[in-house]
Amino acid sequence: AGKNVTSVETALTSARTAITTAETAVSAQKAKTYQITVNSDTTAKNDVGVTTKQLQQDLKTVHDTVKAAGDAVQKVFKEIKTVVGSNKEASSSAVTP
Repeated sequence: AGKNVTSVETALTSARTAITTAETAVSAQKAKTYQITVNSDTTAKNDVGVTTKQLQQDLKTVHDTVKAAGDAVQKVFKEIKTVVGSNKEASSSAVTP
């Protein structure tokens, strides 16, 4: 009997989508530039801080997207393990001593 791999195929489709999304996010981030405009000596720290904060927020967003792709790939392996494991259980219960 064949194995039902629908859950694996679904997880694989989701993983491919997540990977594409992550690749797009990384490419977009790579293309960004951050220009620091210092208005005066007294506001320099704040001016730099605003740009630095934006960079940190952007990098966190990209990191979260890449992590989601990694999680989606892990789910594929988990689904494969479930399909293979369910087959082992079925075959071991069919064996009689």
